[in-house]
Amino acid sequence: MKTGKNRLRTRLPAFILCFLLAASLSVANAEDILREGAPHYDASHGHMFWLSGNQNAALNQYAAGAPYNGAPVTTWTKILNTNSPDYITQQWDLATLSNGNWLIVTNQNRSLTLDFNRNYNTPEVQVYTYIDNYYRDCTVKQHPVGSTGPILLAGRPGFGITVTTERTALYDPNGFKCRWTTAPSSFKHAYDGVDY
Repeated sequence: MKTGKNRLRTRLPAFILCFLLAASLSVANAEDILREGAPHYDASHGHMFWLSGNQNAALNQYAAGAPYNGAPVTTWTKILNTNSPDYITQQWDLATLSNGNWLIVTNQNRSLTLDFNRNYNTPEVQVYTYIDNYYRDCTVKQHPVGSTGPILLAGRPGFGITVTTERTALYDPNGFKCRWTTAPSSFKHAYDGVDY
């Protein structure tokens, strides 16, 4: 018959193993969820991204006026008139995370960022709140001002924003849906009137 002390010796290693396994799973899950509440925002410049082959097609929050959680991201004819009510839909800001990756957030609502919408076979680009979002769905690699190249997700190697041939509106020659694919489009990054 085992005494209480012997029973504890045989169960203690199993208990420690279970505890370590549970702890490792919770750490892996925590690293996958973005909980950084106060990333470092740059000054409010109003960054713009437009197709490198077509400077009239700007990355756009497909919303009338204020962006909203789940709004699609498209391209649209570039708006430079600051008095236009749709001007704000093409203005973006940057938030730098502690690991050096970025969030590209809407200028009007800095809690909304570019996001990988998983509800489609070919995921659409949308703006979505970044707090408690999956890290791999909303953080992008740095795309410095003045540079031309793809906007790539940091946590999904090779995935970047691709401008499709799917029209968003027949009356805008530059209005196309954007999706995340492994054959991303190239964008020019400008801000604050520089390179506009």
